[in-house]
Amino acid sequence: MTCWNTGHPDGARPSRYTGPVLVLRGAEDPFITEELVAGAVTPRFTAAECVAIAGAGHWAHLERPGAVAERFGAFFTRTVDRHIGTGPKR
Repeated sequence: MTCWNTGHPDGARPSRYTGPVLVLRGAEDPFITEELVAGAVTPRFTAAECVAIAGAGHWAHLERPGAVAERFGAFFTRTVDRHIGTGPKR
């Protein structure tokens, strides 16, 4: 975040990582706003999605751990299904 917040040139460069990215933020977070994420974070990635956790502020993982875990689980399931395939290979 320092690169984005302080204007370091690396913060404006597209990421070399091209895989899926999940950005979670608390919907009531006064610091990491929807505008900040949409303007400075997700544009750096080719496959980024941002999810706002309702009822959470800056510490969404502590304030709404179940909702955060649910979002991560859904993201990982979609990612694995899309990029690796479903289920173990036997």
